[in-house]
Amino acid sequence: METKEAAKTIQRLLSITETGLAFSRDEFDRERYLELRQLLGHLLADWSDLDGKELTELLRPTDFYATPLIDVRAVLVRDGKVCLVKGKNENTWALPGGFCEVGLSPKENIVKE
Repeated sequence: METKEAAKTIQRLLSITETGLAFSRDEFDRERYLELRQLLGHLLADWSDLDGKELTELLRPTDFYATPLIDVRAVLVRDGKVCLVKGKNENTWALPGGFCEVGLSPKENIVKE
């Protein structure tokens, strides 16, 4: 695996870990996410040129959903009809999409959604 690809994978795993820690209420799951964060920190220390202060800042707990806060939407048209969706617990219609996940392109996020 190339260094750039490995860094993107570690970044993605860190975002999943942070989201798990933010939303998991099960003590055993939280313990696993904390261990995963620690292991990813070791990988980052070995694979990157980041100093200790930069690593500490990068691995600082966030307590929220890890996202770049970019929303993507897709216009899907078939046979002259536009696809609309209702969000969970929402009463309004919208184009399919949602917040991007860390490490995925806008296109990959739209496909995921």
